[in-house]
Amino acid sequence: MSNLLKNLVRFLKPMTIPVFLALANLLVLLLLEFSFSGRISSRYVLEVITASFILFILAKFSISNPLNDLRRNVLLIWKGKTNGSEIVRLRGFGELRDLSIILRKVLAFFMKERSYHLKMYKKYLSTLETIKDGVILIDSSMKVELMNRSAEEILNLDKRKWVGKKVDDLLNELSFKFTDFRDRDEFEQNLKVGRKWKRLRFRISVKDERMVILISDITELDRLRKNIENLKRYAIIGEILSGISHDIKTPLTNIKLIH
Repeated sequence: MSNLLKNLVRFLKPMTIPVFLALANLLVLLLLEFSFSGRISSRYVLEVITASFILFILAKFSISNPLNDLRRNVLLIWKGKTNGSEIVRLRGFGELRDLSIILRKVLAFFMKERSYHLKMYKKYLSTLETIKDGVILIDSSMKVELMNRSAEEILNLDKRKWVGKKVDDLLNELSFKFTDFRDRDEFEQNLKVGRKWKRLRFRISVKDERMVILISDITELDRLRKNIENLKRYAIIGEILSGISHDIKTPLTNIKLIH
């Protein structure tokens, strides 16, 4: 019995407005007839039922169907469960159907824009995951909004743990203070990551109350730069020693020539 009632409710739910109008029309006409004549004939009841049924059909096609179709389209787009093929054509007639058609076009445009921006966002994320530099995006509430794979590897962090957390907590984890980032656009820092020391370059960009932190691991570059500086230093020392050796050899050569 309960299943039968549930099925009946499920069947009548999309037709709530037509059913309500038909029943209201039926009840009002019967009450009016009874109040004026004091009785209700079977012929009149049949006429009222027929009129109420016609009203039900009109309400279903002109009001209920367009609203139900529009509701279905809105829910599909809102939940992101459509690529456009599931958008139904609105049934019915009248001004409400015309309004529903306009809204359907608006929804179709919105869905197209949403699909485009979603595609671009996925492309943007894919690009971020392929670049060598680490990228950390901080939102206007100073929380970590995004962290790419390179940032995870460079800083030895798990983005699943830090996305959504306060940037202060992240910087404390890295032994930084927020002022280190707020007061400088670019700087280099030696940072202990795990068991290793790394030379990292940080570049900070702030726009519309959002912050982008770019992180480059320049450990090898810094080591190469130091090696080059050492080689230059050794070359200078070599030139000095060569000059000293030449100055020493010249008097000795002269002495030998005298003897």
